[in-house]
This record gives sequence, C-alpha cells and structure tokens, in this order.
Amino acid sequence: MLEKEERLPKYFLIAALVALGGAVRLWGLTFGLPFTGAHPDETVIVSTALRFGYGDLNPHSFLYPSLFFYLTAVAYSILYAGGHIFGYFPSVLAFKWQFFTDPSPFYLAARLLSAGLGTATVFFTYRLGMALAGRSAGLLAALLLAVNPLHVRNSHFATSDVAMTAFVTLGLLYAVRAANDGTLRDFIWSGIWFGLATSTKYPALLFLTSLLSAAVWPCEKDPLVPRQTRFYRLCLGLFCAAVALIFTSPFLLLDWPAAVRDIHYQSSFRSTGWFGASEPAWYYHLTFSLYYGIGILLLLVLVASITRLVMRRDRGALSIATGGVAYLVFMVLITTLF
Repeated sequence: MLEKEERLPKYFLIAALVALGGAVRLWGLTFGLPFTGAHPDETVIVSTALRFGYGDLNPHSFLYPSLFFYLTAVAYSILYAGGHIFGYFPSVLAFKWQFFTDPSPFYLAARLLSAGLGTATVFFTYRLGMALAGRSAGLLAALLLAVNPLHVRNSHFATSDVAMTAFVTLGLLYAVRAANDGTLRDFIWSGIWFGLATSTKYPALLFLTSLLSAAVWPCEKDPLVPRQTRFYRLCLGLFCAAVALIFTSPFLLLDWPAAVRDIHYQSSFRSTGWFGASEPAWYYHLTFSLYYGIGILLLLVLVASITRLVMRRDRGALSIATGGVAYLVFMVLITTLF
C-alpha cells in the first residue's frame, strides 16, 4: 500500500505536465479555419493524404518523405469511419464533397495528429531527461518543452516538423541507453526511431551520428565490450534505420527517378535560399528563431548544461551533443531561413 502511495506523486507530476502540454497545444487548434492559408505546407500534406484514398499510395512528390502523409491518411480513415457511424458522412461521396464545401475537418484532423505527437513528446522528453540525469532532470525537461513557444506553435500546424521531433526524441532516448548500457536492443530501437524520423523529414538522418557516438565510446556498464562487437551493433542499428525508412517511404525506391529529382531540387533550393535574402543563417537563428523560440537565457543554460555533461565525459550527453551539433551545423550551412 505504501509503495502505491509513493508512486502516486511520481505519476501525478508527469501526468500533469503532459496534460499541460496537451492543453496549450489543443487550445486554438481551429485557428484560421475554414480558410486554409495559415501555413502553405498544410495544403500539401492534406491534399496528398487525401489523394491516397483513390488507391495510389505513391505521393508522386518527394520534397518530403512519406510517413507523415501516411499517418495523416490513417487519421482521415478514422475521421470517415467516425463520421459514417454518426451519420455525418453517409457515403464516400459525401466525405469527398465535404472537402469542397468546408475543408475544416480535414485540416483539423491533421492538426490533431501533430498536436497529439507534440503532447507525447513531452513524455518522451521526460524519459530522455531521466535516462540522462535522473527523474528531476526529466521533469524539468518535460516542463520546459511543455510550454516551449516554438514547439507549442508548430504543434498547431498540420506539418511534419513536430512528428519528426517526436521520433528523434525517442531515437535519442535509446541512443543514450545504448551509450550507457551497450545492449543490442537499444541500438536496434534507436536505429528504428531515427529511421522513422528520417521518413518524416530528411534532415533527421543527421541524428544517426548520435548512434555512431554511442558505438565509438566504450559503454559505462561494460567498458570491455570489444570494438568489433560495438561496430556490429552500430551496423545493425543503421540497417534497422534504413529498413524503417524504406518500409514507411517505399516509393523512395519504387519511384527513385522522381525521388532523386525532388531531393536534388530540395537541396539546390536550400543552398540558394530566398531571393534577396543575405542574412547569415547562424545570426538569423541566434537572434530570431532561437531567441523567440526558447529565449536567450534558456539557450545559454542549455549550452552550459550540455558542456558540463560533456566535460564530465557523460556518454549519454556526448551522444546527444553529437547529433545536436550535426543538426545545428546543417541549419547554419543552409541559406533557406524560416
């Protein structure tokens, strides 16, 4: 009985933080509707996912990978099933006609998917912080993410950014465990989640460097694991990442000429940037994106905390820092700024 009473505050705190994160992400989720110009990428997501209903699962556009399109299509299947049961959509034709009369339900369903994944990420962040530095660190990390302006705002959009962040967080969680424990299972799960993140948005591929870092440094619990064993586990993790990517974005292979064309266009656009834009990426993100997204004080605390953990030779922190630095370098090098 005493054990159950001790568990109650523990579960209550994280449940309250997840509820807080969910509340601020659901608040105002219908903004702008029935007008659909709040975010240009939302229209791409919605129209592509609806097109799957005609039986062709090839997105025919690979500026994004396919996983978030497919997840949105699943959300639309649930929307139709629920609407059909309660009489809102007596037929498939009525479901299609709804999009032309008022597309709000379709945008709202996709936004709910994004908000749900954003809320779940609060819990994933708690587990990541707990694996890295204990339960108090996990709770603090969950609180900071729950009310983070940048993450809250993007959780209101039917876009792939928040979904990618959710999968990356899970990948980092297992990468930290792989760095500390060195088990084959952790390498496999980290690879799977990073593969799903890459299948949501291509730049997530850079976080595989976290898995590489976990394999390079001898694990804390068993420092005598041979280098060949760690290399084998890394290769298996990378293989699982590739399988997860191809399984959830199969037309990257099945329609590879179009995929190569679109990925090349995307990379070329990122290197040329917007017309007339001359501001350096590092300056823009430091003074605008990160300044308004998390605040300069929290940014400095974040850098100091990671630096302290890395100087302490914390393997989990090294793994996170490796992926974070790789992603930040990518963000600084591209000239397409948001």
